[in-house]
Amino acid sequence: MNLRYFVIAIIAVLIVGITIQVIIITTLGPTQQAAMSAAGWIGSFWANVITAGVVAILGGRKAAAIYTDPRYGRVVGTVTGVWVGAGALIGMILCAAFINLVFQGQVVAAQAVVFGLVLLVVCVIAGSITGRETAHPPEEEEA
Repeated sequence: MNLRYFVIAIIAVLIVGITIQVIIITTLGPTQQAAMSAAGWIGSFWANVITAGVVAILGGRKAAAIYTDPRYGRVVGTVTGVWVGAGALIGMILCAAFINLVFQGQVVAAQAVVFGLVLLVVCVIAGSITGRETAHPPEEEEA
């Protein structure tokens, strides 16, 4: 299941990032392509923070649904968050490569890695909290 959310994170981050970059660069004008590529990069980063967080929440809920102890749910959610964050990191690197190749942008590789690590941290936190909140002991029936 972690591999599934890893692949979903790569695809989602890549699609959202490329879409935002293409919309900003093509809509706002080709005359200032360097400034527009930077704006597209920043816009895609913020959109990918939301996207990666949502994927981590979905993965953490699915993974922790079978557990009744919140401690186990937190561990499983954290592991799922790490996998989703790794996928988001790879997706950000691929987005940077796309903007550099297609639009001759000036995105530095270290910047892509740092933004990807921020996504990794967001995913780990989101998965951990979601896993802990999803795993609940069975409620006692009242007689």
